[in-house]
Amino acid sequence: MQVSCRSEKTSEKVHEEKSSLLHHHVYFDLNEDIESSELDEFTSIVDSLELIPKVQGFTHGAYEDLKDPRALSAYDYCLSMSFKNKIDYEVYQKHKIHLSVIKALSKFLKGPPATFDYKPRTPLNHEKQ
Repeated sequence: MQVSCRSEKTSEKVHEEKSSLLHHHVYFDLNEDIESSELDEFTSIVDSLELIPKVQGFTHGAYEDLKDPRALSAYDYCLSMSFKNKIDYEVYQKHKIHLSVIKALSKFLKGPPATFDYKPRTPLNHEKQ
C-alpha cells in the first residue's frame, strides 16, 4: 500500500484561488510633445513599481495600433499587474515607491490615468488541467 503526502488541489480550490486574484490595469495619456528621452525616463520610473513586494505579473508597454476601431487609442501607455487579494492591492496603493511613482509621472501626463480592476472569472467546467 502506497501512501502519498502530496496534496492535490481540487477544482474548487483552484477556482477559489483564481477568483481571489485582483488584476489592476492603468492607462496613461502622455503629453503630445513627449521626447524619446522623456519616454525612456517615464518607462524607467514605471519599472520601479515591480519592486513593490505585493505586485505580481507586472508588465507595461506603449499602445500598439492594430487598426481595431474598438481600441482604447486615446491612451498611449498601459501597465498591468495583479495582486493576491484586495489587502495586497491596498498595501501597494500606500507603498512609498507607488506614491513616488505617481508624483514623478505627473509631468509626463495630460491628465490623471484611468484604471480598470477586476477579479478573473474562470468557470469550473472550462478550467485547464
